Amino acid sequence: MNFKSLALLPLVAALAACGGSGGDALGGVGGSLGPMQGPGAPGTPLVTSVPATNYPAASEELAAFNFLNAERQRCGFGKVSQSAALDLAARGHADWNLINGTFGHVQFPGTQGFTGNSAKARIVAAGFASSSSEFTATDLNTATSGRTNLSGYGVSAMRTMLNGPYHTTALLDGYKEVGIATRSTNSVTRIAGAQSGVTLQVNLATRVVDGPQLIASADVATYPCQGSTGIQPALRGEEPSPVPDRDFLAEPLGSTITLLTRQGQQMQIQTATLVRVDTGAVVTLRPGRNSLNDPNPGVLASHQAYVTADAPLANDTMYRATITGFNGSGQGFTKDFTFTTGIDDGL
Repeated sequence: MNFKSLALLPLVAALAACGGSGGDALGGVGGSLGPMQGPGAPGTPLVTSVPATNYPAASEELAAFNFLNAERQRCGFGKVSQSAALDLAARGHADWNLINGTFGHVQFPGTQGFTGNSAKARIVAAGFASSSSEFTATDLNTATSGRTNLSGYGVSAMRTMLNGPYHTTALLDGYKEVGIATRSTNSVTRIAGAQSGVTLQVNLATRVVDGPQLIASADVATYPCQGSTGIQPALRGEEPSPVPDRDFLAEPLGSTITLLTRQGQQMQIQTATLVRVDTGAVVTLRPGRNSLNDPNPGVLASHQAYVTADAPLANDTMYRATITGFNGSGQGFTKDFTFTTGIDDGL
């Protein structure tokens, strides 16, 4: 969510996504949320192991990191490794948002805590690379106003991110390195009038010389996937909005199902059904979206697609999803799996 001027956090919780090869821009998403698809290394197979982190043992950053990698690995997206430079960039921007009582991706020179106008500028300043042309990156955050206790926030905020279509496609895409910061206004000095709050900031990046990690050309990976639990049953807002004309506070969406295939291929959803297992009730779904028909052109890469429930799902309930389509490799696919929702925490 990008503001042209500083503003107090207006919602109980909010999601904002931005990034890709183009960096950030005022008032909207700058560039693709997916990894760079231009010149560079062709990519590598999915990463199955990463070095141990240096996050403190009881930290919310470690909890968020472990949760994200567990979900990525289990559902077929590969793991990401910790980057101290991306951590630094994430922490600086999280603090800037809290200090200035705003929420978004663009910082303004001369403001307190300024670390760089765009995500790419902040990542370069943190020492990840010497030039923004050396990597592709995405910048994601979620914030909750009126709260200062970070206990449990790393995982709950990551679960919230993993239910926003644009956040999920970015969090699960072929990036190889990640930086995470969970911050509270208890740890910063706010400008006058800025509300209290907590935030989770995530930066993901891939060096151009390395190329992204790639799903096999014949495969399609989904989130949630078979056996996923604790899936957020409701989506109360995302920027940019997947349904631009809808008031999410009055009419939340339900759970999102995200599908990714190999980078560079064209993902298309043909049919999608979602059924509540215990009752057999069919859930109303919104039309499947991909890079060709999404209401926010340029946000999805060609290998990304999603479908969302039109209303919140029930808490602690198992659902069966069946999705068919084409993954751009010359063959169709069918994904048939069950997942279980968690408790709607209002985020």
